[in-house]
Amino acid sequence: MRTTALLPALLLGLALPGPASAGDSSLETRARLDLRGGSTDTYALDEGESGGGSVFGARLRLDASYAIDPALKILAQVDLTSFDLYTAMPEMEGLGWTDAHPGFGGRSLRFDPRHLYAVWTTSKGQLRVGAQSSQWGLGLVASSGDSEPIWGVARNGDLVFRALFITRPLEFLSDGQLGKELYLGVGGDLVHRDENAELFSGDRALQAVGSLIWRHRPGQQEVGIYLAYRAQKDRADTAGLRADLNVLVADAYGRWQGQLFDGLSGLAEGELALLTGHTTRLRPEASPDGVDVLALGWAAHGELKLDEAGVSAGLWAVYASGDQNTEDDQLRRMRLDPDFKPSLILFERVLADSSARNRARIADPSRTNIPQAGSQFLPTGGSVSGAFLVGPVISYDTPLAGLSVKAGLMWARATADLEDPYASFATGGTPVNLQGGKPDRELGLELDLGLRYERQLTDTLSLVALAEGGYFLPGAAFAGVDTTMDPILAGYLAGRLQWRLP
Repeated sequence: MRTTALLPALLLGLALPGPASAGDSSLETRARLDLRGGSTDTYALDEGESGGGSVFGARLRLDASYAIDPALKILAQVDLTSFDLYTAMPEMEGLGWTDAHPGFGGRSLRFDPRHLYAVWTTSKGQLRVGAQSSQWGLGLVASSGDSEPIWGVARNGDLVFRALFITRPLEFLSDGQLGKELYLGVGGDLVHRDENAELFSGDRALQAVGSLIWRHRPGQQEVGIYLAYRAQKDRADTAGLRADLNVLVADAYGRWQGQLFDGLSGLAEGELALLTGHTTRLRPEASPDGVDVLALGWAAHGELKLDEAGVSAGLWAVYASGDQNTEDDQLRRMRLDPDFKPSLILFERVLADSSARNRARIADPSRTNIPQAGSQFLPTGGSVSGAFLVGPVISYDTPLAGLSVKAGLMWARATADLEDPYASFATGGTPVNLQGGKPDRELGLELDLGLRYERQLTDTLSLVALAEGGYFLPGAAFAGVDTTMDPILAGYLAGRLQWRLP
């Protein structure tokens, strides 16, 4: 179930920015225009319904920072978006999924203010107060929506109204290196919008957050842990029930990047997240007062690079726990942040469409009298959920300045059988998948290719052009009684102009 997406809109940009110098301009502004469009082969979901098709979208992102004095800054960010590209998924009215991401319309122009917060830096630490986003580690549970994923594009971002204090706790005890490299952050959030809550639609989610991170070389050698506790009251569902959600997430992250030998550099990074708590979003017969939550997710990435040749070879492995028994008093399914994207087709399109169709069937009044409690959380929104995947990613910086190519191969397997709740109920309790076949865990194999060109056009203007394509071979999890899902091809073109305004 989607419930373990419960993942907080967390934490913490922990590096302390230096104060503005007297010679710097008080106002700094940036703008970025993103265009992206493409198409995915149509594929059958069940009798009479299919997924896939074309998408196109545009986003203009404006950033500004104003230094009132060397110790105090105001930062702001706003988006103008159009069409369906930068929602979690395109609207699929035929599938019964018309609220692709809470608070987002589909094919319309949207003004979306994201950031407006103050940063006050003193000798004791730094205080950040206001509307802001968060990023932690690889982005398994918290993604700002500003970073680039492995494949595809980040569309969402976890937004919170936050008060956060960051300090170096050992600096007061010692002037050694450790005192300068260890950061402690504590704060509290009122969640504005993430994959699990939408404040202005009636959800109320409060969080207490804390982190401790050691940064020897920021972005190169660092290791940290954070804890976050969320207490949430959901908006009323179709039956008039308002569910509670009380969860604790503990997340450990580490990264090492450096030179192994002359001409050979390496990278190793990983993140491990554990989610525990209780929720009344699900009320099975075995536990009418709700279920306990215990879910696990992790990702590991290693890479070697021949510096002079410009060739990199890496390996990704990702895991999100599944829940084979949805009728007991335990919820074990983990859903990672939707902006963590290890492929172009499987999670972003096929499983997102399939899970949305599952929800539509079980909530259809012509099929069921009263929708099962918690069924609104079935759609994954494109997230990795209940799956294990592994595969290499190889990239090459060509001799043409700014041009690089990338290829990735991913094998994926579900961590619990893929079942359709409605079809299983209609057959008298015999588990079947959305296509009416026997449930299976084999998700399939996907090949993704990318071509990227970057160029600095002027001192203040840069260009990025990107082409990405994928080919997905569905596994037995998508097989019907007498049929199998055909291979799926997808292709996307994107462009980005980014400039600093004078």
